[in-house]
Amino acid sequence: MTGRHATIPDAQNGFTHLHLTVHRCLTSDEIARVSGCLGYAFTEVLRGDTLSDPEVLLQVFTASGPTVIRYEYDTDSSTRSSPDPQAALEKAAEYIMDGTPIRKTNRQGAGTQGTRLVKGIGACRLAFTLDPAPSPDPEVIPAGDVVHVFPAQPSAVFTMTVRC
Repeated sequence: MTGRHATIPDAQNGFTHLHLTVHRCLTSDEIARVSGCLGYAFTEVLRGDTLSDPEVLLQVFTASGPTVIRYEYDTDSSTRSSPDPQAALEKAAEYIMDGTPIRKTNRQGAGTQGTRLVKGIGACRLAFTLDPAPSPDPEVIPAGDVVHVFPAQPSAVFTMTVRC
């Protein structure tokens, strides 16, 4: 990840919920691409259960966002003998911005060589928060209020600032 800086604390196995904060307002297409890239990275690195559908917890409709998305994922379901959630998060951040790896063959059909399964959303600031247990639903906040979202007791936080 050339020209990028990532600070990643220890990401322990055992988390069941992942909150992803993207510091801009995402379209529904971008939310689907973020989910596809995250799921691809988790499958590639952890080889466990599939990632849940995205649940948008917060979406501020301004250029700087943010958009907060919650996913469920059982890290204990990994079929790897030494699963590495931290490596999965690093890959996910790369894929979310740049897209999944470029295909080297036409195995997926004619004309697929040189394409990506999922296109990235471009440069952005991302923050992953891992919760060992389900988070309570967020309270309803009146329109126009300034909102800061912090999980009550995150077990690990991953923050990455990239080309912004």
